[in-house]
Amino acid sequence: CFQRFVSASKASQVIIDEQWLVLGPGNWQGKLEPSTVSIVAFDKQEVSLSGDWKWQLETTKVNALDDLLLSNCVNGDKIEIKCSKSIALWCEKPILNWWQQNG
Repeated sequence: CFQRFVSASKASQVIIDEQWLVLGPGNWQGKLEPSTVSIVAFDKQEVSLSGDWKWQLETTKVNALDDLLLSNCVNGDKIEIKCSKSIALWCEKPILNWWQQNG
């Protein structure tokens, strides 16, 4: 439901609770507390991860619910996510910082 909402409207993100955030398509920058982070892709799409990810990912095609995006780690510095369709971001620690769409 949230994924369809951010994909079909001008809304760019939906905060579900302190650990879940749905981001619409685009280039996103933000910070997370040092923790384990997973991304859930709802559709086949292109995703890249750069910045403070333990495992960075150059632009690659992923399938819906692809395990390639699960159980990554961040250390607290800026990270960037580029996604061609909406994604959900889960963090083991609260997502308190705002996220900015870049470009």
